[in-house]
Amino acid sequence: MLDYKNRLDSYFCLGVICQDRPVFSRFNDVFLPFFPIEFLGIGMASDTKNNRQLVPVIRCPHCWHEFSPDLMHYISTSQVKGLDFDHRLPEGRRRFLPSKFHVNGNAIDPEGGSCHETACPNCHLKIPRLMAQSETQSFSIFGSPASGKSYILAAMTHKLRTCMSELGIAFDDADREGNAILQDYEDELFRQATKITKVRLKKTDVFGDWYNRVTFGIHEKILPKPFLFSIKLMDNHPNYERVSSTSKIICLYDNAGESFQPGFETEDNPVTRHMAHAKGLFFVLDPTQEPTFRGACSQHSTDPQWSGKNLSRQDTLLGEAISRIRVFGAMAPQDKINTPLVVILQKFDAWNFLLKTDRIPNPWEKDPAGVCRMRFDIVQDISNRCRELLAKYLNPMLMNIESNFYSKQIFYIPVSAMGCGPSRDESGYYHLAGDINPMWAEVPILTMLKLNVNEFLPNLQKATSEATRRTNS
Repeated sequence: MLDYKNRLDSYFCLGVICQDRPVFSRFNDVFLPFFPIEFLGIGMASDTKNNRQLVPVIRCPHCWHEFSPDLMHYISTSQVKGLDFDHRLPEGRRRFLPSKFHVNGNAIDPEGGSCHETACPNCHLKIPRLMAQSETQSFSIFGSPASGKSYILAAMTHKLRTCMSELGIAFDDADREGNAILQDYEDELFRQATKITKVRLKKTDVFGDWYNRVTFGIHEKILPKPFLFSIKLMDNHPNYERVSSTSKIICLYDNAGESFQPGFETEDNPVTRHMAHAKGLFFVLDPTQEPTFRGACSQHSTDPQWSGKNLSRQDTLLGEAISRIRVFGAMAPQDKINTPLVVILQKFDAWNFLLKTDRIPNPWEKDPAGVCRMRFDIVQDISNRCRELLAKYLNPMLMNIESNFYSKQIFYIPVSAMGCGPSRDESGYYHLAGDINPMWAEVPILTMLKLNVNEFLPNLQKATSEATRRTNS
C-alpha cells in the first residue's frame, strides 16, 4: 500500500516525470496527489510513446460533466455496510476520491478494498480508465422509427472488428459491460448456429436498458447509455511514428426515434443533449419510408418494405434534431452547424439499381508495403452520386440539410446493414442468418474518423478505380 504523503519516488505525474518529490493538488483542504499514469490503470509500459500525457479534461460520456483526471472517482469493493450504497446510484457501490493506492495501481477504499473501476465524479456512472489517457471522439446517430439504426450499429461494429486490422488499427470494446446490448445484437445477427435461423432485433427502447437512472437530490435524471470503443494504431500503421497519440476512444450514442417528439426532451430526461457535444452526426435516412422513392422503386424491387406501412415524417425528425443541436449548443438560428454530418442512406440493397450497381467496392486498397489505406476518392464519388439521387427524389430535404450544415462536411453514404431484403411472418420482418452480408456498413464511421482524425486513415492517392468506373457506366 502506498500513502502519497510519505512517498518520494520518481513517477509520471500528469505526463511529467517528477524526480525526488511528488506533486500534490489541494482538494477540500486535503492535499491529494495528481494521479500518476500507472494509478489510472494505464501502466508504466516500455512504449512511453503512449504514456507521456494524460488528457487535460475528461468529458463524462453519460452526463457530459467535464473534470480533470485527478478527480476521477473509484468504485469501492469492500463488502461492508456503508460502501454498498451510493447516493447517486442506490443500487451501486460507493464512489470515492482515493488518496491511497496499491503498488499494482489499484485504489484503496476506506475499508482497505482494492478498487480498479472508475467513475464520473458528477453522475457516478462507471467510465473506463482509458478515458484519462485517450482523446474521445463522440458521435451521435439518429433516425426515424423502423429506419434500421440498431441493425446498422450491429453491422457497423461487426465489420469494424474485421476491417480495422487491415487498416493497421486495433479495434476493441472500451467498456464491455456498457456495450453488452450491442454485443447481443451482433451475436443475434452474425453468430447463429445455422444459416436458416430467423433473426430480428428488438426495437430501441425509449427507456429501459438503453438508459441509466441517476439521482440528483430530489430529482431523478434519465441519461443515455453510450457505446465505447478503443482504437489504437498498430506497429505497421504508416503513421505510427508520426502521431503524438496512437489511441482514441470512440463514443457512440443511439436514440429511439420517439426521443425526437416535441416535449420528450426535458431537464430530467436529457436523452438527446449529447448531439450538441458530438464531433460527428449520423442521420439514418430510410428511402423505403419516402413516397417519392417508393414511386421510383416499388415496380423494380420485390423488397416488401416498399409496400410496408412505415411512413415516418423523416423531414420533421431532422428538423427537430437540428433545432435541438442549436438550442443545446447555444447557437443563433441563422448559424450553420459546424459538425460533420454523414447521411446514411439505409437499405441500399432495395434501391441499388438507382446507382446502376449491385455492390460498391471497398474504399481501401493495399499500399506497396501491404497495409491498406483509405480510397477516400471512392467515398467522395459515391457520395456525390447519392446526392444527385436526393436532389431528384428528396430535394426539399436535401436543401434543408445543406442550408443547416456546411456542404464540405456532408457525406451521403449508401448502406445495407443486412445486404438483402427481409422476409415476413406473423411476428414481422426477419432475415435468414446465412443471407446476411452487409454492404458499406463500416464506411460511415470510417468517413467520420477520416474527417476528425485524418492521420489515423491516410489516403491512398490514386485515380478512380476500374471497379468504381464500372458503377458509373
